[in-house]
Amino acid sequence: MYTIVICDDEPRQLRQIRMAAENYFARHPEYAAGIHDFDNAVALLEHVEKSGGCEIALLDICMPGMSGVEIGNEIRKRKDHTEIIFLTNSNEFAAEAFELEAAHYLLKPYTQEQFDRAMDRVFERYVKKNVKKLLLYLENGVIQSVDANCVTYIESIRYNRVVHTENREYEEKQRSLTFFMEELERLLPGQFFMPYRGYIVNKDAIESIKPDGIVLQGGVEIPIKSGDFRKIRELFFEWTFHQEGFDM
Repeated sequence: MYTIVICDDEPRQLRQIRMAAENYFARHPEYAAGIHDFDNAVALLEHVEKSGGCEIALLDICMPGMSGVEIGNEIRKRKDHTEIIFLTNSNEFAAEAFELEAAHYLLKPYTQEQFDRAMDRVFERYVKKNVKKLLLYLENGVIQSVDANCVTYIESIRYNRVVHTENREYEEKQRSLTFFMEELERLLPGQFFMPYRGYIVNKDAIESIKPDGIVLQGGVEIPIKSGDFRKIRELFFEWTFHQEGFDM
């Protein structure tokens, strides 16, 4: 599911943006989306932090307290794959939008057709980025989608599977480590493996490999059996060279 956040301090404009988004997703049922709207930056950023991010941010630029550009800067600090669309009455902030790699810059008033083209561009960019959505079933019936590329490792702790991403961690009780391995292999063939009982590791998150463990970016260490060191090292080298376009 794609999480969509909207921010505009004017209630009428906020309703219009939400309606345009609802109309778009009604015509594109292939994109399951949850839409959340906010009339101030603080509430939006708190939601993004608690929910683990968002896929699309529709931001008015000229708002009191914190502008849409400043909100965009805060979202970019998370290093997510969030696509940003700015909606504004003026084109004077186009340079700032370009620096933030915004997907589109819509001048108000805009038509539904113009809004749809902006959203189409967002999903075209997602395809180019090879963003693969992994669904997590959390407590209280919450379904959270994360970019599988951003999963660094998954560990099994008693009855829970803890999914670690670049920004936060999630706990799921419903599904097994074997399920996650199969799902990740379907989404990103060859990118994840199980180096030790109770762990799944993203090869792209590996910083180094030692005889007794794998060191991930950020310093987390995953244990391995000493007899598996050479096999895992060769597996990692093969993956790295493949990603760089070399033949082994």
